[in-house]
Amino acid sequence: MNSDAALHKLVGTLTADRDLAPHWRQALLDTPRHPFLRPGFFRPQQGTSYWEPVVPGNDDWLPGCYTDTVLVTELAGAVSPQDVDGRITANPTRSALPPGHVLRMLDAARTEPGMRVLEVGTGTGYTTALLCHRLGDKHVTSTDTDYEVSSRAGITLEQLGHSPELLAGDDVQDKLPRHRYDRLIATSAVRDLPVAWLTAVKHGGQIIAALGGWMGATTLVHFTVDANGTAVGRPVTGDWPADLATDDRIPQYGPIPDGGRERQVAVDPQTLEDGTARFIAQTAELSAQIIRLTGDDSSAVHDSLALLDQEDNSWAVLRRRGGKWMVRQGGETLLWDRIETELIRWHRDGRPPLKDLLIVSTPHWSRPSVTWTPAL
Repeated sequence: MNSDAALHKLVGTLTADRDLAPHWRQALLDTPRHPFLRPGFFRPQQGTSYWEPVVPGNDDWLPGCYTDTVLVTELAGAVSPQDVDGRITANPTRSALPPGHVLRMLDAARTEPGMRVLEVGTGTGYTTALLCHRLGDKHVTSTDTDYEVSSRAGITLEQLGHSPELLAGDDVQDKLPRHRYDRLIATSAVRDLPVAWLTAVKHGGQIIAALGGWMGATTLVHFTVDANGTAVGRPVTGDWPADLATDDRIPQYGPIPDGGRERQVAVDPQTLEDGTARFIAQTAELSAQIIRLTGDDSSAVHDSLALLDQEDNSWAVLRRRGGKWMVRQGGETLLWDRIETELIRWHRDGRPPLKDLLIVSTPHWSRPSVTWTPAL
């Protein structure tokens, strides 16, 4: 299969079950994806912790470029597919979103001709190219923390006839102009909205970002920024992939301390199997991780689990004993107390679904807060 056939097949797949705006369909057809993935990507070896590179020349490279799946493009903060001969075990640090999820972000942004858009996370440059097709190069600015990544994307964009404004560097967000952009689209999941984003967007402008964290609950949210610089948003329905490129940023945890305060829980920890509950818990404790201590199914809570926050040295251990769940916790913050308070409120109000949550972030306190209208 050649690249044109692969591209048309992908577009057919992406449009088979959705009403896609004609301008985005045309942007897809006019924007080949494989030039943005010429360094290759990594695929996991099933049943192992190893990754193997798939690079141009490999029979699976071109078809892989046109699959609607997450493609890992970097490991360990610096290793690209072209650096590896054989296989490697390391944490993903960069990945390319599935094209279908890119479209969901672009659809949610509701862009119109003449708008200025800021993309945070240039990455391969593929999303940047789609935005340029829709809005014109002079209306698109894209930032990335990595100069090399930004430069590589710029070369590919230029080869395809695009020349948007590309900014790079660790401090690039601190240098953004104020109130310039009608839309901000973040291509990687974040735990909260940086103040620089809130001030870069015009009053009445919108931010599209996936809020995620170390409890594994990632949700795409559509925010509107008001005249006070406060962003208020609701989740965009549908599943969103966990950001594989967050693994390297998760603090490593040590031994769970002895001692602490112990009591019986008021909310069954198995509630965290529900995606909405886990998102609420994650928002209550942005730095906390869930460590499942028993059981083979990593997606479920079994007889014991731990919550750990390395940023303030707080921890909680929950165990089921004789049919009752007990919690033992300590550190600067009583993690389960804070999470439990939010879950009790959610249960009391009828367990409203994810789509009914209201998420607020202010320039004075960017940590998102979650509320909702009680279910009838």
